[in-house]
Amino acid sequence: MSHKDGNHLCEEVFQRFFLAALTGGLMTGQDAPGYLDQFIAKVKPEKRAEFDAISKKMAALNRRNKGDTWLASENIYGENNVVTFVSLRGGFGDAEKAIGLFMGALGKQGGMAAAEKILQDSNAPLVSARSEMWRRRPDLSMNAPANPTEAAAVIGKARFLYMVTVRVRPGRALEYEDQIKMVRDARTKAGQKQTWLVSQSLVGAQGTSFHITRPLASLGDIDGSPTVSELIRANGRDYKEYQRYLAENTFSTEITIGRYLPELSNPPAEIVAADPAFWNPKPMPAAKKGAEATK
Repeated sequence: MSHKDGNHLCEEVFQRFFLAALTGGLMTGQDAPGYLDQFIAKVKPEKRAEFDAISKKMAALNRRNKGDTWLASENIYGENNVVTFVSLRGGFGDAEKAIGLFMGALGKQGGMAAAEKILQDSNAPLVSARSEMWRRRPDLSMNAPANPTEAAAVIGKARFLYMVTVRVRPGRALEYEDQIKMVRDARTKAGQKQTWLVSQSLVGAQGTSFHITRPLASLGDIDGSPTVSELIRANGRDYKEYQRYLAENTFSTEITIGRYLPELSNPPAEIVAADPAFWNPKPMPAAKKGAEATK
C-alpha cells in the first residue's frame, strides 16, 4: 500500500470514529472539553449484522488496548439503520491525537496491515457516512450537569436520547438562539427538572444547525411532558408569533429518538462507573454444535 493510501486511511479514521451531541462532561478535570466529534453511518439494511460485528470488533480492540473512547446509538424513531458514534474532544488537536490511539489499538496484535483491513471491511456495509464537529453550548442548555462527575452520571444512566435538530437560515442564528432561550425559560418557570443539552454545528454539517437533546432513562419519561405550544402560552407569550419567528429563522426541524448501543461503544471509565452492568454487556453464549443443539 502506498504512503498516499495510508494517509487516506488515517483521514478515514478521523471521519469515522472521532465522533453528538449528547455526552457533555464525560472527562475528568475542571474544564469539560467543548466539542462533540460525531460519525453518522447509514447502514445497508441487509448488511446490518455485518456492520455490527465489525463495530463490536473495533470497540473490543480499543477497550482492550486503551484506544479511543466513544458512545454509539441508533435511531429507533427516525430514519432506520442510522448509527451515530460520539466522542468528546477538547479541540481539533485532541481529535488528531485520538487517531493515533485508535490506529494503535486496532494494530496492536496484527500490525498496521490488520488495522487497515478492518477499516476497509467497515466500508462495505455502508450506504453513506459523514463526520461532523459540534460545539457544546452550555449557555443555551437547561439543567445541565454542574461538573463532569454529574454529567457522567446523567449520560451513564441514560438509555435513550430525544433529539431536536434544527437547521437555521443564514444570518439567523442569534435570532434562533433567542427562541431556544424562550423555551428554556418557559420550562424553568414551569419548574421542570429535565436536562436539555444544546450543541451547535461547527464543521461537516451543511449551514448552521442546533442539537437540543434530552437524555432519557426510559421512553416513558416523555409521557406527560408539556408541548412547546403549551409552555409558550403558559408563559404569557403568543405561540403564533413564536411559530412565525421559527419560520423566519429556520429551514427545518427534525425530532428523533436514539437508543444507546453499549456493545458498539467504548465508553470512558466515568460513564461505565455510572452503570457497569449496562455499559459492560456480557457476550452472547456460543451456539451449541450439531447434535447438542438438537437435543
